[in-house]
Amino acid sequence: MAEHTGITASSETIRRRLAAHEIVFSQPQHTISSPDPDYAVKKKTIEEVRDGVKEGEVFYYADEFNVSLLPTLRALWSPKGQQVMIHTPGQQATSYGIGAVNYYTGETVVLFQSHKRRQEIAQLLKALAEKHPMETIYVAWDNANTHEDEEVDVVVQAAEGRLVLLYLPTYSPWLNSIEMLWRHFRREVTHCELFETMQALLTAAQDFFNRYNQFPGKILLIIGSHAAKLV
Repeated sequence: MAEHTGITASSETIRRRLAAHEIVFSQPQHTISSPDPDYAVKKKTIEEVRDGVKEGEVFYYADEFNVSLLPTLRALWSPKGQQVMIHTPGQQATSYGIGAVNYYTGETVVLFQSHKRRQEIAQLLKALAEKHPMETIYVAWDNANTHEDEEVDVVVQAAEGRLVLLYLPTYSPWLNSIEMLWRHFRREVTHCELFETMQALLTAAQDFFNRYNQFPGKILLIIGSHAAKLV
């Protein structure tokens, strides 16, 4: 700077001046973009369906997440030079949460399974159909191969047009609002927490969703729903 402007300043002075303008020194991150050539069309279609929901219709975002005995990690305060150590399980074990969140009410339907095959995915759709026996149900999710095939088709056909599946663009998790709920779940339940048994972990996981279902307005805020402004 001195060479080009003739002005000299210490690095600390520069840091303070930049901070005053809310400019900070931080590490960049890689960005992810969807390779889907129909990204814009699919995104617009789903958002138009979601924002145009009428009486007698409901809109859900759905997805799966891993429930593992291996604790997830987050940053923690610790004395300088000392790193917090989180114990790991002697034997790894994993279950799966398969769930959906109502974009307008914040209610969730979450099933915990030992697998996430097509038949387990179909069980979620059955649960949604049973929860809304008279309504048209829109479900937006990714195009994983478990979201398509005979078991899923059987449930869709049995709903006789009341169950409409909408597929998000490939590799675009940021478009699925339920991802924000999964992150919140990890912050509250699994970050830096070692459970002695899988059953204890699943009980804590179910308690989390049961508790938040009593205050669905909080879920609307977590997922960034437009409906949160109306609650």
